[in-house]
Amino acid sequence: MHNFPLPLPLAAFEEYMLRDDRPNYPMSIVARLRFIGRLDRHATAEALEVAVARHLLLRAKIQKTPAGQLVWIPVEGHLPSIQWIDGPEHDYFPSMRPIDLFSEPGLRVWGTTDAQHSSLSLQVHHAACDGKGVLQVVDDFLRSYARVFAEQQSPIELSPCNPQILHGRGSFGLTVGKYLRMLPVQLTGLLGVQRFLMRRPVPLLEPVAAISSELPAGFPDVKVGRLEADEVRKLSAVTEAFQVTVNDWLIRDFFVAVDDFRSRYQATAAHEWIRFSVPMNLRQGSDNQMPAANVVSMVFLDRTPKQIADSAGLLRSIH
Repeated sequence: MHNFPLPLPLAAFEEYMLRDDRPNYPMSIVARLRFIGRLDRHATAEALEVAVARHLLLRAKIQKTPAGQLVWIPVEGHLPSIQWIDGPEHDYFPSMRPIDLFSEPGLRVWGTTDAQHSSLSLQVHHAACDGKGVLQVVDDFLRSYARVFAEQQSPIELSPCNPQILHGRGSFGLTVGKYLRMLPVQLTGLLGVQRFLMRRPVPLLEPVAAISSELPAGFPDVKVGRLEADEVRKLSAVTEAFQVTVNDWLIRDFFVAVDDFRSRYQATAAHEWIRFSVPMNLRQGSDNQMPAANVVSMVFLDRTPKQIADSAGLLRSIH
């Protein structure tokens, strides 16, 4: 098991995710793995321990120092246990509650299994890692589980993991020299900052009741859809023909769907701004061996109903 690279103060994005956490809006990432057949419980627990041991922020909690600084500290000997649920619950997430990072690490796991199907559900506090980080943990778990049954076949290797790289997770590879060379480009971005501050985005709909401070029953109420392989191929082909990315295309469609939703409730006005916050993965080649963490920022996309109505122009502007 790797040594924890102390001291480890919170990066800016981690503190943002921590302070934006609310009892009624937990800052959680949820993921579910579904399998055909019965998971071996002992092998599942062993594989999860191997995976989480490599991702140190998922077995750490937050402490405030006497100087008022927030830091990650290890929870000695902590590896998450799996809460097994009996019954055919594979199509549903278990009931979850907020994670308090000041008293516990930011990962919880549930499992269900019967003779035909199995599933694992993960709840991860977003201050501990981003979605890409969750996929790293999932990949390590699947490889570790497969290793138990590999027997004499070719060994299944885990990707290299260097916890010392966590020290640089909030600097995104920037040195003083790199920052100075980027300064002219950064100055041009001040126009975008001005626009961001001047515009006032609107809610999807006007609130009809006081916002509750309680966690809604049945959290997380996640809607799941499935894209078949043929649908993915068609989507990739059409975006390639337009020389845009699949994400560009889907963000365009999301703007159109939100505008249509607001129009049906007569909530749309021509001068109002709709704002999306789009996560941006900032990992570089030098981060390939970094354990699960937040190496991410956000870009804000503002559009008016008039701009959204121009479908082709909207797609170009997003790209």
